[in-house]
Amino acid sequence: MRNPDDRRLTRRLSIEHTASPQRREPAPPRKIGFVPACAGAGATTLCLAAAEWRRAHMAGAAGTAHAAGTAGAANPKGSRSAALIHSAKGIAAAKPPAETITVLELAAAGDAPAGYPFDKLGCDRRFAGRGFASYYRLAKDGKPLGGAPLNLSGGVNWALRVPGETDTHPGTAGLVRLLHAVPGDLVLCDVSAALLAADRRTARDILSALDRILCVVDPLPSRLLASAPIVEEVRAAEARGIPVSWAVNKMNAGVNVRELTRFLALKAPVFLPALPPETVTAAEYACQTLAKEPLLAEGLARLPLFP
Repeated sequence: MRNPDDRRLTRRLSIEHTASPQRREPAPPRKIGFVPACAGAGATTLCLAAAEWRRAHMAGAAGTAHAAGTAGAANPKGSRSAALIHSAKGIAAAKPPAETITVLELAAAGDAPAGYPFDKLGCDRRFAGRGFASYYRLAKDGKPLGGAPLNLSGGVNWALRVPGETDTHPGTAGLVRLLHAVPGDLVLCDVSAALLAADRRTARDILSALDRILCVVDPLPSRLLASAPIVEEVRAAEARGIPVSWAVNKMNAGVNVRELTRFLALKAPVFLPALPPETVTAAEYACQTLAKEPLLAEGLARLPLFP
């Protein structure tokens, strides 16, 4: 006969096992920083394009899933022609994905020597007649950010500086607050090289507030030498536990890949091709990102940024 104490012990162990917390998968990164190793590396161009590329990718995935479900429900016997018809209808009727993508510009105080993303995208034309919310002004004035109006265009919320508003910069603390509170399920941060170069504390505070970093490198030797201070801060952030990926932008046949990777001690960087100047110029004249440029879209798909 079994000892009653054994039964009590078995029951207690069963309860403890059941009550033990389940292991949770880590949440996907919400705040992804596009960090230039030096000014002019192309982080802004990549950030703006990645937002619209991600939006199109998510919309396509939602459409495909919706189409597959519709085809399966309406075509239980598996008629191929009927499935194709329902698939086409499903894609056309698919709702946009629920994920809200925000591009947040994290800039230093003062003017933007390389131009404002606001102007690159032609936001004065995109938002003509409907206004553009200044997140910088809201942050500086200490107003709530969670319910701020969305500057939606192309399925993306553009939280950008407004040219001419030179008195609205909220300071480093305000930028960190903005970074944490800006609306959006996925926030792609266009981080200014000038902001990180301001001082080490600013760089540490901004980089520490990110969930993931993509450091964008310009392969020109003079630019590599100029990249040392920001690369050092990015590696320090990585040592603090923030995941870091590396992208070498503007790749061309003249780049000595072995020398570049040796100099920066890079492991498995993603190489992104130099785009023809006329392609970049035409996109800006059209007030568009480069999300639809095949060479860049292929490179964005290889970046280990999104789940």
